[in-house]
Amino acid sequence: SVDAGTLTTKVLAPKGGTLLVNAIGPVQIELLDADGKPLGKADLTGDSVRHEVRFGGEPLAQVARCRPIRLRFTVSGSGELYSFATE
Repeated sequence: SVDAGTLTTKVLAPKGGTLLVNAIGPVQIELLDADGKPLGKADLTGDSVRHEVRFGGEPLAQVARCRPIRLRFTVSGSGELYSFATE
């Protein structure tokens, strides 16, 4: 898990249209293209094994548009990041 700080993924090709995150907020998630250009941002609060992440109200598939992406998770305060998946 990540208890504090920032984690940026390698380039990913999501197989699902929805990003699910197991975390205790506060956690900020930035959706980046493969070159690191910002595509969207989401903030998680509370404790859930299945936060359904929306970027500006849109699911991952709508914002990413089938292109490779990176995710940057910033965990602050008492937040904890455990895992993420797409479906």
